[in-house]
Amino acid sequence: MVTDDEWEKLVQQLSSGNERTVNEAALALREQSKAMVAVIVKFKNGTKEEFDTVLNDTITGVIRILQKGRYEKERANLTTLIYSIAKHKWLTILKDRHKNGSILVPIHHLPEHPLAHRKNPIEINLFSQEEKDRIRWAIRQLKPEDRMLIEKKYLEGVSLRVIAEQLAISEDAVKKRHERCKQKLKEILGKDPRLED
Repeated sequence: MVTDDEWEKLVQQLSSGNERTVNEAALALREQSKAMVAVIVKFKNGTKEEFDTVLNDTITGVIRILQKGRYEKERANLTTLIYSIAKHKWLTILKDRHKNGSILVPIHHLPEHPLAHRKNPIEINLFSQEEKDRIRWAIRQLKPEDRMLIEKKYLEGVSLRVIAEQLAISEDAVKKRHERCKQKLKEILGKDPRLED
């Protein structure tokens, strides 16, 4: 685990402008960020290539922010900055994947994030295991066709447009069914703002 002092040293090195120092610090930052990015990419069954893209784009983005003097450590620590950039890059890839209707082979050999073993770190686990079990139970209460829609959308990451094509029905019909499914889940689970889309 990286200490605050080590992060501060990396920030100074990355902001230095000295090419050699920046390159060495970028490699160190890449190594320190691998596990965090792996957790983000594994969440939606990303590929090794997508992992590499997100990691490299994240490091580039962090360096760019630091060198332009736009990093304010009072607002967020470096870990949060890395997480935010990686999450944004990953969501962009997912949107592109959904537009293309791609189905990709999941990765299995990426490192675990060191915070994944802590009790409910906010950036890693939005829901506790008990809540996840409750959500799985609620999904099982749905009709089979509704359950299939929710599982395809949220577990497999398939877009509503692609689901509509697979079911040979209009996208509007799938969107309406999706909204009804979400409403039914909210009724089963009670009001929880984290379930908002």
